[in-house]
Amino acid sequence: LTMEVSDHILVLDQGRKLAEGTPKEIQADEKVMAAYLGKQ
Repeated sequence: LTMEVSDHILVLDQGRKLAEGTPKEIQADEKVMAAYLGKQ
């Protein structure tokens, strides 16, 4: 839902800024994927 209604997203991991950008940029960010979905 956040990706659909936001133009700009700030991602936090344990209270620290992990990434910031458009929904498309966040979806492609490997650090975000690793932090929230785990590493492959």
